[in-house]
Amino acid sequence: MRLKFTSDHLINGLAILFFCFSLSVILSSEMSGSTETIIVGGSPDDKTDEIYGNLKPVDPELSQELPHSQYLKLKDSIKNSRELKDGVFRSVGASVGIGFIATSSGLFYNNGYIDRGYIGGSGVKGENRFYIKLPGWTLKEDDYREFFVRNDTAFVRKAVWHSQRVSKKNGSFRKGNYEDVPVPFRYDSEEKSVLIPVDQNTTKILYFILCFIALIFVASYLYFIIAGIIKLLIDISRGNVFTDNNIRRLRIVTIVNLLFPVLILFLHFLMKLVFWKHFTNDLVMSKSVYESQWENIVMGIIALLIFKAFKQGKKIQEQQDLTI
Repeated sequence: MRLKFTSDHLINGLAILFFCFSLSVILSSEMSGSTETIIVGGSPDDKTDEIYGNLKPVDPELSQELPHSQYLKLKDSIKNSRELKDGVFRSVGASVGIGFIATSSGLFYNNGYIDRGYIGGSGVKGENRFYIKLPGWTLKEDDYREFFVRNDTAFVRKAVWHSQRVSKKNGSFRKGNYEDVPVPFRYDSEEKSVLIPVDQNTTKILYFILCFIALIFVASYLYFIIAGIIKLLIDISRGNVFTDNNIRRLRIVTIVNLLFPVLILFLHFLMKLVFWKHFTNDLVMSKSVYESQWENIVMGIIALLIFKAFKQGKKIQEQQDLTI
C-alpha cells in the first residue's frame, strides 16, 4: 500500500518538529543552570579591588556624592570612552540586518590615547572598525562577566573557579577569583550582541547581500501572507467561503508561521557553526530569540485551526451539493 503525502502531513510534522525542538531547548537551558555560589572577596556587584584581587575596575568608578549633573556628565563621558576603546562608538557607515545577522561598524581609539586625552584637536585619529553582528548571541549571565578591550585585545573579566565544596546543609559552593581572559570576539555591551571583526570589503558585500535577502523576504511576505489574507477576506465577504483558493491561502499562512520559528532558531545555531573559531563558553543564545517567536507560534496555531475548519467545511459543503 502506497502512502500519500499531503499538506496535512507537512503541517502536522512542522508542529511536532517545533514542539520537540522547543522542549529540547527548554530542557537544555534548565540543565545548564548554575549552582549557588560563594564568591571569595564579596559580591560581584561590588566592583572593588578587594573582590578582583589585584585587578582594578575596568572603568573609573564615580562617587555617589557628586552633584547629579556632574555625575551624569562623567557617566556619559566614561560610557563614550569605553565604546571608543571597544571599537563600537557609532559614527561611521550604515548597517543592515535580517534578525540573525547584521553588519556593524564603530570608531576605535587605543586605550593610551584616550587615557592621556589625545582625542579631538590633538591630531590623533581613530580607526574605523567593521564587524558582522550576531544579535542572537550574548554573554552568559549565570556568573558575573564583563567585556572590555585593552590595547586592541579583547578580554572577558569573569569568575574562574578553582575548587568546589559540597555541604549537606548549605548545598554546593565554589571558590575562585576573577581573571581577565582573552577572547576571540568583540562585543556590543549596549545591544548585548556578539561582533565578529572583518574588513570593510566584507561588510560592503554582506550589506548588499542582506539588502537583497531583506527585499525578497518583504516582497514574499506581502504577496503570500498579507495579500493572501486580504484575498481570503474579500472572498468571504462575497460568500465564497469554503473554496480551494481559501484553503490554499490558509495552508500557506499556517506553514509559514509554524516553519518560521524553527528556521530562525536554526539560522542562529548556524551562525555559531560558521563562526565557531570566535565562540567560547562565555557566549549563549539570547532569551529574546525564543521569546520573540511566540507571536508566530500563536498565529500558526490559530491559522492551523482555521485551516482545519475550512477543510472540514468544504467536505460538508460538497456532501450537501451531492445530496441536492
